[in-house]
Amino acid sequence: MKVAITLDQHHGDEPHDIVVPCEFLQERGVPATFFIPSSLLETREYGAVLRRIPSYGHEAASHTHLHDGRELHALVRGGGADLDFLEHSRRVHEDAFGEAPVSFRSPAWCFLGPAAIERLSELGYRVDSSATPQRLGIFSSDPFGNVWTYSPRRPYPLTDTLLEVPTSSFLFPAGNPTFATLRRAGSLALVGLLAAEAKWRGSRVLNLQFHPGDFTAEARGPVPRLPWPSLAASLLPPQGGFGFRYYVRCLDPMRAGERTRAIFSLLDSATFVSLAGVAEELTVGTW
Repeated sequence: MKVAITLDQHHGDEPHDIVVPCEFLQERGVPATFFIPSSLLETREYGAVLRRIPSYGHEAASHTHLHDGRELHALVRGGGADLDFLEHSRRVHEDAFGEAPVSFRSPAWCFLGPAAIERLSELGYRVDSSATPQRLGIFSSDPFGNVWTYSPRRPYPLTDTLLEVPTSSFLFPAGNPTFATLRRAGSLALVGLLAAEAKWRGSRVLNLQFHPGDFTAEARGPVPRLPWPSLAASLLPPQGGFGFRYYVRCLDPMRAGERTRAIFSLLDSATFVSLAGVAEELTVGTW
């Protein structure tokens, strides 16, 4: 069974939390894919530590430039100059790491329109990991914009040179937001189900998404607790989706670290591969 471990970086992550998963995964011989908004590479706070990611044996990939609503909207419905940020992001990434990114993931797993797919292919990307098949989009950041529902669950070509490797999903994506909501027992049940599917279907890649803070093993004072949102934010889909979904998540970093270690114990016998490694194995002739 092939397993791809991916981590999404964002503004607000603690720089130290980026080093922790790098070391955790290196010690276990797990090559991971880190999706990085290229704007972070231009900051003093994050730039130096992010540039160290490849030295741990991990892949540095693209998570757009600013990772904001404008870029999200452009990826879904834009074209032409709307997508020029992709070229700028690629250039910043190449300046930072000495090579262009191979893999890409959209903000909030948003849908990629035809123009975005074409531009990514033109820029030399080999892998996209934005799809979340069979996901209940109603609970996502774009409640009525999810069109991944009926997309294939296995890797498949978007173009002759761009491969989609979906984030493993079943009703909910196998990633940080779901893990924080389902807690340890629910997360292990979901990952176990998806792992069984990947073993049964040899063409599947178990693709799991984490945040850097999911790997911590130390206490950090009081556990943060979000105030319950207003009724309007809880029940109506404003920009960013339903507010209640944030409140029900477990934000305790110690529990997040324990949950992550339990997931890795469940996958102890798996073969881990970066998304760039998936693209190398699945050549154009076998897609």
